[in-house]
Amino acid sequence: MEDGTIMPKVIREDLEEFLGIMDAAVWDSEQHMREVGFRICREDGNTYTTKQCMGDACGVSLETCEAGDKTVAGFHTHPWIVEEAHPSPPIIAFLAEKKGFSSKAAGANLVPSPMDAIVALVSNEQATCLGNEKGIVCHPMKDIDDMPPRGKSIAGTAQTLRLRCLIAQRGKSQEGIDACFRDLDMITSMMGVPEKEWFFEDEIWLREP
Repeated sequence: MEDGTIMPKVIREDLEEFLGIMDAAVWDSEQHMREVGFRICREDGNTYTTKQCMGDACGVSLETCEAGDKTVAGFHTHPWIVEEAHPSPPIIAFLAEKKGFSSKAAGANLVPSPMDAIVALVSNEQATCLGNEKGIVCHPMKDIDDMPPRGKSIAGTAQTLRLRCLIAQRGKSQEGIDACFRDLDMITSMMGVPEKEWFFEDEIWLREP
């Protein structure tokens, strides 16, 4: 844009047509108490979703888009499982005030975890979308070059790690894969505040709490 404003590459219209599929995934997630998700991909202007995957209560691995296709967004659920897991007012305030996420997203447990942020980054997602019975929201991601210095530094480390992990997986090197997981744990512990720096401030709510 002429004024130098950086805008998200993904817009509401890119995501709304998949709201019904997201709602169905949320229902499956709440029934099984597991995370469920898929990716939204684009090929020559046409969008499609990858196969829906089901993980466990703490995470889910999503299928990648076809080679050469754009990854519009990754969607997965944050199941609203037990009362003890609901964010408390102090946690909501921390996520909203210190990390930059809205209190609405924090209160609904729809804030990307450090691991969510890293997976979205290394998968080249233009947005990471989260859903549960409280709502569905998408957090548009920034390009690495548009991130503040600390966020950019950690993002660069995550991208390097991605290449190492791909090499280890292709070579079926268990030692290399284990090293990747250790480094990934290190990166997520480094994240602290800056994961919001990877996302645009404006959230795209497809279903309000």
